[in-house]
Amino acid sequence: MAELVDEGKVRYIGLSEASAEVIRRAHATHPLTAVQSEYSLWTRDPERQNVELADRVRALAEERDVTSAQLALAWVHAKGKDIVPIPGTKRPERLDENAAAAEIELSDGDVATLDEAVPAGAAVGTRYREAEMALLGG
Repeated sequence: MAELVDEGKVRYIGLSEASAEVIRRAHATHPLTAVQSEYSLWTRDPERQNVELADRVRALAEERDVTSAQLALAWVHAKGKDIVPIPGTKRPERLDENAAAAEIELSDGDVATLDEAVPAGAAVGTRYREAEMALLGG
């Protein structure tokens, strides 16, 4: 499609019903002009995205002067001595950021505040795409 834009045959590129990962990959190849998602009385998925939960975590992280990812990793670490966070990253600069999360100490009150901000079951969506869930038996 980017070649068609370069040739003047297509003016704009947009996607319909694409996942966040597909949108990121497409936009990295050529800037997107529009992304379409169904939204109606019967399909309200855009309302149900986890933005509000992420905003809550971001606000709590800003209070501590850490990133949301660091706070999330610190929460996992604080849940028990038998639980070890295993962060993943595609970018080397995030490695140090993730490692620094081990230095963040959360009190029981901090953990409770995070548990309240993002209650179990509040996040919307599956953990993996449908095909991957099928492979996992989900």
